[in-house]
Amino acid sequence: LLQFAREKSNAGLIFISNRAYLHTGEFVHSLLSQGIFSASNIIFLAQHNMSRAELDFADEKKLHFFPMREVSGEGCYEISESVMSIAKQFSDLYVYIDSGVLDYPIIRANSPGGLTTRELVYFIQRLKMMKNVRASEIILNPAESRIGVKLLSELYSK
Repeated sequence: LLQFAREKSNAGLIFISNRAYLHTGEFVHSLLSQGIFSASNIIFLAQHNMSRAELDFADEKKLHFFPMREVSGEGCYEISESVMSIAKQFSDLYVYIDSGVLDYPIIRANSPGGLTTRELVYFIQRLKMMKNVRASEIILNPAESRIGVKLLSELYSK
């Protein structure tokens, strides 16, 4: 991800995770504070486990945020349209998927209130239609291998 961002002039990141990792020293906070990505080039999707400090930071930086509450209220199609509308402005797009975004009954270690597998697959199918997607990453633990196989097959199928 770091090399990707440094090599591209207007790289964008779609960050699909249950958390935003915006506390000082955490992953996304570091990407922003080190200037690896500008705030306008990161799109957060389906977060459902955020602290007040993270929400305040997101508001302060005017981050593109589509939390789970919005996904549930607006629907996957409307949110995917909004995400894609922003993402098409980037020269190159990196899609980061953390399986922690999935709802508790799907992944037992997760917190309740996340995406279903079907919803995540829908977002992947929509994002694949974008011509500027250049790289993707899926974070999961070995116990989630069946879900990982499904997500990978969706990402790389025609």
